Amino acid sequence: MEVPKLLRWALAVLLLLACARFGLPRALPLAERGDPALLEQRATEKAQDLGYGVSGRPLRLTHVDVKRITTWRWQLPNRNAQVSVDASGEAVAWRGPGVSQPRKVSMPHLRGLYPRGMRVSAIGVVAGGLLGLSLLFVSRRQRWDWRYGLGLGTVALLGILICRLVEVDRMLWGLKSGDAMVPTFLRSFGMDAALWGPIVAGTAVAAACVGRPRRWGSGALSGILVTAALFALAGVLTPALEQAGVFLRLQPQHLLNELVDSRLPWVSVVGYSLFAVAVEETLFRRLGTGLLFEHTRNAAVSILVPAICFGLTHASVDFLPPADPLVRAGLMTLVGVFWGWLYLRKGLAAVVASHLAADLLLLSWPLWGFNAA
Repeated sequence: MEVPKLLRWALAVLLLLACARFGLPRALPLAERGDPALLEQRATEKAQDLGYGVSGRPLRLTHVDVKRITTWRWQLPNRNAQVSVDASGEAVAWRGPGVSQPRKVSMPHLRGLYPRGMRVSAIGVVAGGLLGLSLLFVSRRQRWDWRYGLGLGTVALLGILICRLVEVDRMLWGLKSGDAMVPTFLRSFGMDAALWGPIVAGTAVAAACVGRPRRWGSGALSGILVTAALFALAGVLTPALEQAGVFLRLQPQHLLNELVDSRLPWVSVVGYSLFAVAVEETLFRRLGTGLLFEHTRNAAVSILVPAICFGLTHASVDFLPPADPLVRAGLMTLVGVFWGWLYLRKGLAAVVASHLAADLLLLSWPLWGFNAA
């Protein structure tokens, strides 16, 4: 007797949530949770130890969020000094009189990892760019689908615009006395455009080259199950990698904090997920894996080469575990292999469903109240 399709979907989603609940808190534990008043007192004492709130200049609490990623931010009334302290009472970053640039707490075990990750990611971007340009050159398509390219590029652009529009508070954080809000917002938006604009444009060109999919495939359910397997694998691998000394777990920060700490966190999560799926599945799977397989008819090469570029570009994404960017690049290459295989085996619908489910849960799980296991 065949299981009804709706029931199969329901069981797959339940399995996905269970695997995320099992794996994500192990890989990315939240900060210490507890009584909000006690945590606030501890963080306040830490801020005072750093020299804030003394000499008759009291701190003004500007942000408290205990239910999500517990972080407190203070700044002096004249905005010349500010301090951010996490729930464990440790200072995350601060600036003040005589400090021209924000300073972050020194963490010796993480020293040098971010620059290394940036270098590895740069290699991945260059390698991926060369691969894409080569495939565009040899494709020799007589007719490009610019309408489809414009549409997909618009999806990616809207995704990142949604994030920025609901994160206006973060963009204005640190606004100094006398600064105007609109120029500060536009300056931050301009910096974002310089970073994300070329990525959106490249996605549009790649989408125009490969054209609209001839078949979406019918593997969306398989994509959900693959994502569930990846989350379960993360929960199983974490203890083993920690014992090997290569898996330094990180409290979610940077991008994850920005999304959750927006005016509409769920909207931020959806916006960034749309951007990431539109860009990465176009560049790495449809352009990379798809055109490589079209020209070589070699599944292994078509899956592995784009997966390596995918993994390298994620080396600097330090809200993903582990702390070592080289190990992170290796694990993300493995994820790229999973998705490349899924694309060739089941079609575009499967890998889009898998990637979208992974990003939605990965970026929103603190909002679900998942506690460290």
